[in-house]
Amino acid sequence: ADAAVYHFEAEINKKRIVAKCRERLEAKETYQEAVDAGHTAFYMEEDELMGDTFTMKVGNIPPAETAVIKLQYFCQLQVRNETKEFGECALAVFALPSVLNPRYTPSSLASESNRQFGHPNAITFTTVTVPYKFSFSANLTAQCPIVSVTSAKDIFELNYQGENRKTAKLTLQSEFKFDHDLEMDIILADPTKLTITYEQCDSNEKGGILGFDCLTVNFLPVFKEDTDTRNEVIFLIDRSGSMSGKNIMQAKESLLLFLKSLPTDCRFQIVGFGTTFSALFNEPQDYTEESMKMALEYQKNMNADMGGTEVLGALESIYAKEITGAGWHRKIIFLTDGDITNQTQVISLVRRNAKTTRLFAIGLGDGASTSLVTGVARAGGGKSAFVRNDERLQPVVLHILQLALQP
Repeated sequence: ADAAVYHFEAEINKKRIVAKCRERLEAKETYQEAVDAGHTAFYMEEDELMGDTFTMKVGNIPPAETAVIKLQYFCQLQVRNETKEFGECALAVFALPSVLNPRYTPSSLASESNRQFGHPNAITFTTVTVPYKFSFSANLTAQCPIVSVTSAKDIFELNYQGENRKTAKLTLQSEFKFDHDLEMDIILADPTKLTITYEQCDSNEKGGILGFDCLTVNFLPVFKEDTDTRNEVIFLIDRSGSMSGKNIMQAKESLLLFLKSLPTDCRFQIVGFGTTFSALFNEPQDYTEESMKMALEYQKNMNADMGGTEVLGALESIYAKEITGAGWHRKIIFLTDGDITNQTQVISLVRRNAKTTRLFAIGLGDGASTSLVTGVARAGGGKSAFVRNDERLQPVVLHILQLALQP
């Protein structure tokens, strides 16, 4: 998703091994040669179909030895402005994905006889229950004062490192089990303040990304308000079996909020998909009392009862239809848990149609695919967000709708 691994190392038997980035095939061959020769070797690769999944292999660990794995990566936090009792603030969301749900393999990647939930290249393995401990701490550094850090499911202790409250030490206090994504909301004051951050390069890194100085600028541009924008909004709702339970309830509540918040001068459509797909109307309808009544009835009876997760066909159907007319702008709002393996195909389709249709995406539930949700939004010229708990649903929905209704 919005992350890039830049360092991978392992320490075993007091020996430190630092990985080098290589072409996929070359790296696999080097790893296998080392293992076959009896050497201790480590290997990690990004999944070719799902960019939010990494696979790590460890070969030839001596008996009774402990292996320490160190992984470093850059990650862009999702940020949005909010209004609190003390005024305007910025909310930055940090999430450490800790749940990996089974991914549906669509018919385009698997034959009818072996289509299943899982990964097409999955290997068979035996699971063994072993005790584990998880600890988490973080050093926070910001250009603006850190107001607070909160979490819906976990308890953190925040200790400020200076009077200006721009640096802090964060420690997880509650016991963590890998049944949900570790997530926290970082509240920052003065979100519109102009800030510039400079990071000096590592002189030992030649030719790589760490060998370049980095400069980031944060500012709030002023745009001329366009009051003559006519929007055609398509709600694309994942109704596959993996959405059952809490996820489909969040999808229903999200759709209700969207419908109640639509401007009266727009046109809208609802498309639900699973193994097949179906649309509420033959074509997008004007916002009227009758169309809204039908939409609310659809929302009320919506369930995760449409089978697999064949989103490609649903998107192709939307793109194949003509936009209402000149001066109208089509926006797709996509609600999903993202549990599919053909992400590359879906993202490519969205990218090919980005000139005529913008796409915004909301990932629902723990384990929602970050690579699919952020990938389609980026390819479609829109924005993405995640709802892992009920407390964030309303502000996320309203924020995404506000962005979607802009030119």
